[in-house]
Amino acid sequence: MANVDLRQASNPGLVLDRYAVLRGDDPQGRTGSMRTAIDTSRNLIGLYRKAFNRWTHSLQGAATAVVDTGSGRVLIGSGDTVYESSIRLHGTYGVPVIPGSSLKGLAAAYAASVWGCEEVGGDREFSVEGSAYQCMFGTQDGQGLIVFHDAWLEPASLAEAMQMDVLTVHYPYYYRGQAAGLYDIEIMDPRPIPFISVKGRFLVAVSAVVDQPEAMPWVERAMELLLEALAEWGVGAKTNAGYGRLYDMDTWHPPRRSLPTEREAESLSSSPASSAVNTSAASGPEASSSAQAPSSSSRREYQPGQIIRARRVEESGRRGRNRQRYEIVGDPDTRAIVYGRENDVEVGTERELRVISFDRTDWFVTAEPVDTSGV
Repeated sequence: MANVDLRQASNPGLVLDRYAVLRGDDPQGRTGSMRTAIDTSRNLIGLYRKAFNRWTHSLQGAATAVVDTGSGRVLIGSGDTVYESSIRLHGTYGVPVIPGSSLKGLAAAYAASVWGCEEVGGDREFSVEGSAYQCMFGTQDGQGLIVFHDAWLEPASLAEAMQMDVLTVHYPYYYRGQAAGLYDIEIMDPRPIPFISVKGRFLVAVSAVVDQPEAMPWVERAMELLLEALAEWGVGAKTNAGYGRLYDMDTWHPPRRSLPTEREAESLSSSPASSAVNTSAASGPEASSSAQAPSSSSRREYQPGQIIRARRVEESGRRGRNRQRYEIVGDPDTRAIVYGRENDVEVGTERELRVISFDRTDWFVTAEPVDTSGV
């Protein structure tokens, strides 16, 4: 099987599990297998996009958000493969996925330790004994109201999502308990251990076990809790080393539950309430702003690595804690977002930013500061 040509494979999970190279006398074989798995993920994009779209259409009634690793990475499911230092991959498609159980555990721990901690100004209702906590997450005697779905990687991120990473063990004999007879452990050779980490954008979804309007405030609250936990604590392994942080992109919305029937459409259009709403909407500020909005063909496009000049503007709400918002000088119709940084740049300050990615869906730039001195 070592002679099998895997360049046409399209399932990274199978490459890692079924075509693994684990010989101790071949340290490069381990790295080679991981690189091969990364390469095969690019052959899967077409099929995975169809699977992703089908999955998103199943999220009817769910609160959703797109979260991005920014300049960091995520390590989920370390030890799940034969390499004992890998990532959680989807069982069918072999692509990175964040299990819903991990997201629920993170949200529950964050609620108990932060939102429910009175010492830091929290509300007792979100502590483990609190009614809000038990309503969302359940108890040993009953199911919780909130469902945390697996987070799927966006298809556009798949090509560059899986990245080679390395953990260097400097004192291998010490960790094996074999250093007692050695006079100097400083002479040991460092041993690099390769593994795969993930960067890119994930779609997270939260819903209720019952389809009732009264449950939606709880769903929205749970999503707010989860997004704050992902940004503040991170998910997965090595969060103390900076892995696992995910920041809210707020760029995706679930499809409508269903299109109205012909009779429903006629009834809606002929109702007085509908007419009043449509009239006010047509004459309101939204109508005037949308009429003046530039077409996509006349807008600027931005490339990764491009340097832009931007002016810091106010960002309100929960997102203001974990990102900075900028207005691009000369292009007020495109916003620039810098994730994972403290908001210690004064509103109105102009600075240079380096483009990380450009989203044509909502027309905004994800960027990082060129000059980070004093920030």
